[in-house]
Amino acid sequence: MRIKEIPEDFRVTEIARRDWSREGPYYVYTLSKRDITTREAIRQLAKENRCSEQEIRCAGNKDRRAVTHQFITSSKPLISNDTRCSLLHVGYTDAHLFLGDLLANDFCIRVKDVFSHNTCAIPNYFGEQRFSSQNVLIGIHILKRRFVQAALLLSYQYPSVRYWLEKNPSDGVGALRKVPFQILLLFVHAVQSYLWNEVVSQYIHDTYTEYLSCTYSQGTWHFPKQQNNKELFVPLIGAVSTLGEWKKYYEAILENTGVSQQDFFIRAIPQLTQEGSERKLWSTVQNINIQQDSDSARVEMRLEPGSYATVVLSGLFEAK
Repeated sequence: MRIKEIPEDFRVTEIARRDWSREGPYYVYTLSKRDITTREAIRQLAKENRCSEQEIRCAGNKDRRAVTHQFITSSKPLISNDTRCSLLHVGYTDAHLFLGDLLANDFCIRVKDVFSHNTCAIPNYFGEQRFSSQNVLIGIHILKRRFVQAALLLSYQYPSVRYWLEKNPSDGVGALRKVPFQILLLFVHAVQSYLWNEVVSQYIHDTYTEYLSCTYSQGTWHFPKQQNNKELFVPLIGAVSTLGEWKKYYEAILENTGVSQQDFFIRAIPQLTQEGSERKLWSTVQNINIQQDSDSARVEMRLEPGSYATVVLSGLFEAK
């Protein structure tokens, strides 16, 4: 399976949950972008408009290798002269957007080197975009209070971190504070997501006699051929989350990873502390339409916020 050979192969459009107003303290824009991540686009907008990144919020982080249309909010009017991004002012709102503050995402994707597709249930796995190359490792360093090690890994990307460590080689916390908070939070979330994926994969392995499988950068995804459970929620582990029937699965993977539930309480950087939540076991795929050609397919579908189109595609086309 090949996707995203060009950005136009992967199109995403956000469907708003809110109705925008004619006035309000926050400006709402549709940000249309090509071949740039949402975080990079916000960083560029903040620089161009001489404001902090915290003054620009979004409801979802969209991929680089894609053509995407998403909503952002800002406390001031924005302009963009970057050829990769365009802005359309669509209204106002009383509160900033937050992650997941959407009704859905609509996808139109061209998939190449595929000749048929599977029929299977799609667990709500976190996709590759969540992990990058070192996100889990950096997150584990933070959770285990190895702040200097985490900062060293980030020093190549953030010169301010490198300069801080040169002057204060033992102050990992101070160095990490040079990284935007939302970025630091991604590393902790990456560990939570990895553990969740492992728990769900093991659960499906133990529960279903017939399933398809494929590997990804962090392990293996299992896709049952039939979904027996209608609505289940799996804990997304945090410092005080109740694991219930999922405890036996979490205990095994936590031991292998060397992370404990208490590690998610981060005294040195309290804002990173994660109490825990839960996530739907199954991904709800709506309005799916697959048009198969001889060696490619066009896939249209609607997914709830937080579900990954790349996971759905892996189940449909890669799992064996």
